[in-house]
Amino acid sequence: MRCWRIRVIGLVAIALTIAPSTFAQTVAVAQLSGTVNDESNAALPGVDVSVTQTSTGMTRSVVTGSRGEYVFTNLPVGPYKVIAKLSGFSTFEQTGIVLAVGDTRTINVSLKIGTLEETVQVSGQSPLVDTSSTGVGALVPQEQIVGLPLNGRQATQLVLLSGAAVDAPGLTSNRQPPNAVAISVAGGTGNSTLFLVDGGYNNDSGNNTGNAMPFPDALQEFRTETGVRPARYGMFTGATVNAVTRSGSNQFHGTAFDFARHHTFNAIPYFNQKENGGSGQDDGLKRNQAGGTIGGPLMKNKLFFFGGLQVTKQDISPQTTNQIVPTQEVLRGDFSKVMSAACRGGTARQLGFPFVNNQVDPALFSPFALKLLKFIPVADPAYDPDGCGRYPLAIPNNSVEQQVIGRADFQLTTNARLFGRYFYSNYNHEAGFDATGNPNLLYASGNGLGIKSHMHTVAGGWDQVITPHLFSATRFSLADTTALRVQGNGLPTFTTLGLNVFQYTNGDGQNFFNGATGGWSGNAFPGTFYTTTPSISEDIDWTKGSHSVSFGGVWTRPFFDGDGPFQANGLMTFSGLITRGANAQSQVPMADFMLGLPAVFSQGGSQIVAEKQQYVGFYAQDVWRANAHFTFNYGLRWEPFLAAKDQNHFNMAFVREDFDKGLHSTVFPNAPAGLVFPGDPGFPTNGANTTNRLDQFAPRLGIVWNPTGDDVQSVRAAVGRFYDSPKLWQYGHHMLNPPYGNTVTAISPSSCPPPNANGCAINLLNPWANTPGGDPLAAITSVQCAIPSERRLRQHAD
Repeated sequence: MRCWRIRVIGLVAIALTIAPSTFAQTVAVAQLSGTVNDESNAALPGVDVSVTQTSTGMTRSVVTGSRGEYVFTNLPVGPYKVIAKLSGFSTFEQTGIVLAVGDTRTINVSLKIGTLEETVQVSGQSPLVDTSSTGVGALVPQEQIVGLPLNGRQATQLVLLSGAAVDAPGLTSNRQPPNAVAISVAGGTGNSTLFLVDGGYNNDSGNNTGNAMPFPDALQEFRTETGVRPARYGMFTGATVNAVTRSGSNQFHGTAFDFARHHTFNAIPYFNQKENGGSGQDDGLKRNQAGGTIGGPLMKNKLFFFGGLQVTKQDISPQTTNQIVPTQEVLRGDFSKVMSAACRGGTARQLGFPFVNNQVDPALFSPFALKLLKFIPVADPAYDPDGCGRYPLAIPNNSVEQQVIGRADFQLTTNARLFGRYFYSNYNHEAGFDATGNPNLLYASGNGLGIKSHMHTVAGGWDQVITPHLFSATRFSLADTTALRVQGNGLPTFTTLGLNVFQYTNGDGQNFFNGATGGWSGNAFPGTFYTTTPSISEDIDWTKGSHSVSFGGVWTRPFFDGDGPFQANGLMTFSGLITRGANAQSQVPMADFMLGLPAVFSQGGSQIVAEKQQYVGFYAQDVWRANAHFTFNYGLRWEPFLAAKDQNHFNMAFVREDFDKGLHSTVFPNAPAGLVFPGDPGFPTNGANTTNRLDQFAPRLGIVWNPTGDDVQSVRAAVGRFYDSPKLWQYGHHMLNPPYGNTVTAISPSSCPPPNANGCAINLLNPWANTPGGDPLAAITSVQCAIPSERRLRQHAD
């Protein structure tokens, strides 16, 4: 296996050397082209055409071909001027040209007979109609990014302005850093949109949604492009969002900002108003976002810098919700009030045999319940006049986030340019529960779940003009994210409360209990989730006459390492069925809880994911400007599917033919028909769950018609094939099922003394006492502990 990996890495390295790439870099730059004619509209070959970025002084030059054509590829975004010179003609100069990310603009030049010392100056922007690309895009410039109101100043909201773009809720989660986005464009799924920042990969490999982008003042612009995009695009079937961060120039520029929101200026929602039965309180929102940017030259016309900082502090007091907790009467064994008509929907209820008049001897209360009640508040009669156990709960939702960005651009020579950018985001939402500061178990769920997350992204590039008609661009990026779900120090667990069960999570902030409160507290689970995604690509663009030929290749390696232990510590259910009276509506979960009579206890494996996927893509593409009216855009992309590999070797596959024939695994004969495992005939031999597909070719063909030939109108038609990439979190279910894990429900005793209205309860202190073989988690535990992932080892070591 190791030798095979070395050979693959070697082949990829050779391919990147001889077959340059670009899905991840030229999309972050622009292109300028056109023709040079004389006053009679005859083509002028041999004209010296130069383009200068006016903010930095960066200059490039080409000589027009036999048809008077010129092309500048891979230009950084920004303001430009074009100068055309030819002996016997006046010099032509046009200013006011602004190139945006992904632009392919045309500037046609007309030279008049005269001397070089004479200059014809033209001021104005480049034409807004793209007459060479087959894709459809919408640009969001810097003026809109900083000028339009954005909720939370999240620039990706502006993607929705591109048309045919909508939010795709439900695809983002707390397994990834906050401010992640899922946007569906032109009917694509919300996790098939590729997000690029400075040409660097900016997707979360767990869900394939977009990671956070820098704050608005640090962004220059971004473009959303969909439709039949050229062969240089790949990896995702949906749209591509290309963002470019700001860079320095020959002048110093800086900004300072402070945005504030306060609940004083917010209206109280209708149903929260007192006259409509509400509390009369608003959400208590206090949000402050402050920071600034600065950029300028370190060496004029050579070296430039840009940096920025934004700090966001947000406090929210959500609307109060009513929880039901024990009352003083319940703690004394008196359930009469909680079973009264006022608390039971208008009809009084009774506990079942052997209890009389809703009275329970407190000596029967479970030691487990009594220990847990130390972390549960008692209902206050001031807020609970009916004695039902009402407890008003409002868990604060407060957070702090810092974003830092730094960028440097270096014009080494007239033919070489280098840039690098670093972005850091740190988000902290403190857990609500703390054994010493706030030992209220109700704060361990909902907004009480702590979130600690940070993200590092690096992007860089090297641009080289090999000849005036041959251009090379190298790009690299690295995205590293961490998302931790924590529950606060000293949170009780089943084992600390006296139960004889396996404890999966350990350490303050990662302990949790599940479903043990008789229905008055929800669930909030800890978890650790990491992604690391490097990407390398290389480009060569070659201009030959009326052809603009590009070759490319890219390597990206998404890696998702997560652990979501939502059931690994066990799930306990107190339903009220054990102490229920004759009436079906008489059950009170609190009674079962106080007596330690769970109806269900189940436990299973954790959702352990450690998936790496190798992505490679190579393409060849040509843009042929046949004449002033027709441009042909065609190419072929090869992006083989290399299946993701589980680093813990939790591999299984389903074969439909085996299922239809009733064939079972030879490795695990008790597995259902159709399931196969490593060692079974026909199981993939690539170390993954599925086979590789090397025959994935994606052709693209398009034509752009410029009816009048003056670049003010275009008609496009194109067809192409695209392939998508899997989200790596989908592999996180192996530990929930045999043979790598299981979800098991404990067996209750066959006979027991009253109360037993609906059978016997689970043995609370030893849930597996009546399960043959005892704790079935022992085998699963040995597997999980034997082969933990690298990140989990690191975490435990810390």
